[in-house]
This record gives sequence, C-alpha cells and structure tokens, in this order.
Amino acid sequence: MTKRSIRIKGLVSLMNHVREQLSQGIPAEDADNFRASVRDSIRTVEALCRKNHITPDDLPAPSRRAYAYLKGLDLRTLPLRAADAPAAPKTIHISNVISTCNRYHDEFAHLAAAKQPPTWHTEQADVVRLAKRLRSDAGAIEAICAEEGGTPANLPTQSQRGYQWLKFLADADTLEQHLTSLTQAYQKAKTSAARKLLPPTRQQLPVHIDFYTTSVLYRTRARDDGTHVVANEGFIGAPRAIVKALVYAALSSKNKAQVAEVKAYAQEEAFDEVRVALALTTADLSTNTQGQHFDLAEVFDRVNATYFDGALPRPRLTWNKTLTHRKFGHYQATTDTVMVSLSLDDASVPAYAVDFVMYHELLHKQLGIKVVNGRRYAHTSAFKSAERAFKRYNDAQKVLVRLSKQHRA
Repeated sequence: MTKRSIRIKGLVSLMNHVREQLSQGIPAEDADNFRASVRDSIRTVEALCRKNHITPDDLPAPSRRAYAYLKGLDLRTLPLRAADAPAAPKTIHISNVISTCNRYHDEFAHLAAAKQPPTWHTEQADVVRLAKRLRSDAGAIEAICAEEGGTPANLPTQSQRGYQWLKFLADADTLEQHLTSLTQAYQKAKTSAARKLLPPTRQQLPVHIDFYTTSVLYRTRARDDGTHVVANEGFIGAPRAIVKALVYAALSSKNKAQVAEVKAYAQEEAFDEVRVALALTTADLSTNTQGQHFDLAEVFDRVNATYFDGALPRPRLTWNKTLTHRKFGHYQATTDTVMVSLSLDDASVPAYAVDFVMYHELLHKQLGIKVVNGRRYAHTSAFKSAERAFKRYNDAQKVLVRLSKQHRA
C-alpha cells in the first residue's frame, strides 16, 4: 500500500530563514532561543509524521530536504555575532515593484504579438530602449534598498522575484533571448492547432503569455479577457520545438507527450543556467562564503593553489539559498561569480567533492565559452579533458551521483 504523503507548510521558508540567521551570525544572547526554536521545529515535524503514520523520509522532496537540513545542524557550535555588530537589515518594502513588472509584461506582449519574424537582435531599437529602462528601474530599486541599509535581497519574496527579473533582463543579450522566445510562443499560440486545444467557448479569445520568475514550470488561468499563461523564465532560449511543446502543454494538460517534453527540458542544464542566473542577482556575496561546514573562500584558495598555481583571480563566491539535486555549482561570467549548492554544505560530504565542484566552475572561468555556428558550448572536449585532471575525479563523481539520488528520491 502506498504511504500517504503530507506537505508541511512553511518548513522550506523556515529553513531559508534559519540559513539567513546563521549566515549573519546569532547574537550570543539569542543562541539558546535559536537552538530551542530549531529543536521545537524538528520535534513538530516528527510529531506530524507520526500522526500520519509516515517518517520524514516520506515527506515531499522540498519538505524532506528542509527537515534534513534542520536535523543536520550542529547546534552546539553556532556562529555567534558580537554584541556591537550591526543588526541585519529589516525587510524592505517597495510598493511598485510588481506593477513595474506587469507594465513590462504588457509591453513585451504587445511587441511579441506583432513581431515577424520572431528573431530579435541586441542592436534593435526596441531592445536597446527596453534594456536601458530595465537598468534604470533595477537601479532605482537598488538605490532605495541602499537608503534603507540593505539590498534587494531584503525585499519580500514577490518583490525580490520582480527585482531579479528586471535585473536579469537589463542585459541586452538576455532581453533578446526573452523577446525571441516570447515571440515564438505567441506565434505558436495563434495557430489553429493550438486554438483547438482550448474549450470551444474560449477558442476565439486571446491567449496571453508571459515568461517570469515563478516556482512552477507554467501556470494557466482562464479569465474573461482570454487564457493567461505564465511560463518559467528558464524556458527562454529553448529550442523552438520546446517552446511549441510548452504552449501546447499549457493550453491543454491532455497533451501528455508535450507535457513530458517540457518536464524533460526543465531537467537540462540550460534551464538551470537561467534559474541560477536569476538567483545570483540577489545573492549576498559579502557574507555568504562561510557555510555550516565549509568556507568557500578556503575551498577556492585550496583549489586555486593546487590546480591553477594560485594564478586565478578570486571570483565572487556564494552559497545558493536552496537545496539542489541536479546542479551543484554554477559560474556566471558576466558577474564573475561562483555559486555552490547548499546541498554540499553537509558534514557527510567529503571536502574533495566540494573541491571538485569548485574546480569545475573555475574551469568555466578559465576556459570560457566556445561559440560554433551561433551555438554556445561550455563543456567542450578540452573542458572535459581538463576536468579529469582532478585528483579524485571518480570519487567526487560518485559522491555527487549519490547526493543527486538522495535528494531526488
């Protein structure tokens, strides 16, 4: 008999809050309360599981990973903050972030619906104009946050996602990809084959499509003015066949083959590249190198000395804010930033596995991207050959495969 699974609301948010507290340091006078709070939360989860005749291993993956993170904390040795250290900035509220994003959605949709052919270029007047405005709007948000003594990372979740989206699209190359994929999606949605996927009463109404920073792959809602589709920003730059499958899947869940195709693409590196690039726009790069078990600054120094003769300039280093199971590191060239998965900051993970992920990302920094016929290649034959020079390559691969299976199970 299949075990019942329960979702524990707020557990993932609690994990992220605990991580933020630890990264900033716990005031010495609050240490006992912090320990008690974490232990109470763990006991609550375990009690809920017993009540429902399951174990924490039976929880949905996000809740299970959050529980495992809290359970694995070493509460005996907390990073303490000095009494005279500045307090963490409070949440910063800016009223018009979402409305600003919505205005861009409307403008993008107008341009995409009218564009023929679907390809955009960075030198086009509309792209240049929009990228300049996006930089200005993202800069205005940054300025307000700075006045409040914080950064966009201190915005509430929805506003933070809005800022990430604005900042991400302020790069002309990224904006060009966004507009091209959006235009392709609108053209597919206009076809008779796509219209027939909708209920007869809705086939003559418009289809509205947005790409945005959302936690789901896509969401479809029927409204009086038409069918509204919000797709994950990770799909920008996808092959046309994937954009077509995305539109068909969003218009009708009966398209099982297209739904499977969309889900498969979301497992690929290109999708993760976009997701991580968005997260990097609000990563705290000044205090986030120290994890619970590993310090990324020390990891970089060790790998740089061993494999690059200490010659690589140090990039910006950060842990990400969520536990991942597919992609354990990311290098973003535009900001010279290495992001490492929080999943590796665990006492059960050997140091050589963390070193290998750092080495892998530093190879991206050193070797760059190869472009062939307009297509970008990061993992070239030269890259793969250099990667195998890592002293414990096979051992590190086994650890990462094991972690991937554990988190995905």
